Amino acid sequence: MTSYPRSAYGSVNVNAGYPANGDCAAWGGFRWPGGVPTGKLGTTDYTSSYGQRLRVLMRAELVPLWNLAFELIDRKHRYCVYAVKNGEVWGPWGYSNRPVSGTNTASGHSMGLSVDMNAPNNPYSTSFQSDMPPAMVADLESLGLYWGGRYTGKADAMHYGFCRAPGTLPQYISRARSLLGSSPTPPSDKDWFDMATEADLKKIVAAEIKAATPAIVDAVWAEKVSYAKQTNDPKDPEKNATEAASKVLSAAASYSGRASKK
Repeated sequence: MTSYPRSAYGSVNVNAGYPANGDCAAWGGFRWPGGVPTGKLGTTDYTSSYGQRLRVLMRAELVPLWNLAFELIDRKHRYCVYAVKNGEVWGPWGYSNRPVSGTNTASGHSMGLSVDMNAPNNPYSTSFQSDMPPAMVADLESLGLYWGGRYTGKADAMHYGFCRAPGTLPQYISRARSLLGSSPTPPSDKDWFDMATEADLKKIVAAEIKAATPAIVDAVWAEKVSYAKQTNDPKDPEKNATEAASKVLSAAASYSGRASKK
């Protein structure tokens, strides 16, 4: 294991002045002992080139940033974040409704804002120890993640906590993509559809139907009148009814198709 001295990480803390444990108020005030409601949590899902599947529970808003952060760690810095090593579970660890060890202060983990990784090689200790490449730490810090290796007293080099307000996430997600060498792209229609809730879709469909109903009724009525003027088969009234219904439905479908292309 490569181990770096504290001096290798430089003395400048780009997140100085921000709450190391997370901006609880900006994130709705959820923390220990009450914790974060289940509906506000999400899970990362990134499988690294080392075959490690990294599933971490956290605030749902942070999942896109951390999926990118894990990719950055893996692809750019070639650092292995272990889920399991030699049969031992290494994490990474995310949401946990608890205080900071040995205190009555709510942990950033209880807010769903913190992640611990590779704890055995980066312990919470008065003696600084870390195997994380300094350039990697610098990249993660630039994403609004407060590194526990900067703590005075006991260092917590395994620990990263998002220390900014949720409204800043788009800029950090954009930066993470930039560090990976890809430009941010606007969401595609599929992305939007996947993100839309059932309630969103129902509202849109209802609005479209309401707007199109008068014209559809007019088109159907016109088709019905037109068909009524045609010669029907007096020997097969059931056939007449079926064909009439079919034409009416075709007229409605045809109008709806034209309206959707406007």
